[in-house]
Amino acid sequence: MTALTDTQVITASGGLVELGYSAITTPGTVTSTTAGTGTQIISPLTVVCDGSPILVEFRAPVTTAPPSGTVNISLYQDGTENIRQWGQQSSETFAQQQVPTFIQTRLTPSAGVHTFGVYGYNSSGTSVIQAGSGGSTTAAPAYLRISKIVQATQWPAVTTGTIICTSSTRPASPFAGQQIYETDTSKSLIYNGTAWVSPQAQTVPPMCKATKNAVQSIPNVTVTPITFQTEDYDTDSMHSTSVNTSRITVATAGVYTVTGFILSAASVAAYNYLYIYKNGSALPSNTGILAGTKDGANAIISQITVTLSLAAADYVELAFYHNNAGAINVTADCWLCAHFLGKTA
Repeated sequence: MTALTDTQVITASGGLVELGYSAITTPGTVTSTTAGTGTQIISPLTVVCDGSPILVEFRAPVTTAPPSGTVNISLYQDGTENIRQWGQQSSETFAQQQVPTFIQTRLTPSAGVHTFGVYGYNSSGTSVIQAGSGGSTTAAPAYLRISKIVQATQWPAVTTGTIICTSSTRPASPFAGQQIYETDTSKSLIYNGTAWVSPQAQTVPPMCKATKNAVQSIPNVTVTPITFQTEDYDTDSMHSTSVNTSRITVATAGVYTVTGFILSAASVAAYNYLYIYKNGSALPSNTGILAGTKDGANAIISQITVTLSLAAADYVELAFYHNNAGAINVTADCWLCAHFLGKTA
């Protein structure tokens, strides 16, 4: 949720959301006498626009025009003059006219970063933009403010982050990440920069299932990681089919469910164990299970699941151990998967 601040004004027909504010509290002197190369009055504002209309305002409590001359004040966008207040002029020779100054214009800049500034120039001599810290005995600050103009139907987006509309009244100039709720279709959608899609389509959690494509010989009394040369899926570059193929390596830290499955040839071993290894080392005993007992006739089928907190670059492996006296082959039906559950903080 986006909290409203005292710089955001709501009205029945819409309102303003402040994008930037710059002020001066000491007087500024305008010395330029050339249009287009005026004296900077106030520090420019750089704001990020989303393609919506904006309101640009400059206000000074008093502008003192030069004796027998005029002062012109202009609003600039991206270094180019946009609007000019013409000729605040002193009315008498050697007298200086002092009047409040307020310039306001509505613009619709393209989505992206834009810079706005205020500059002034005189017909001759110098002029002064009065400004102070405010109060009963000093002038108010002079300021430049940039505000986004929000239509009444868009205010839910300010308070909840979502625009309420219908499928036929979606925002005309959406920006990537903008969210809407359509009352006629009961759908929540997000704009991905190209099209309106379901939010679920924007977020694919880290997950991977590594698979085998050939049998693997497991030596006697040797804990051996199972290698995986293929994948069913890998959404976060967690597994390589050519380097360290036994590993699923975490790219996004968090809590994961890790599951491994094994199918091996028949064994006459007394013990056949299946393990989940982390970073090449055995985990506590609950991450190893007795995969099968001495049988000699039936294949060993077993599955193990653990939940682990993993940091980025941690890796897990599925490992097999037996004491069959000779090697045992595991089949191409083995697999190892890791599914992201969420972050720990």
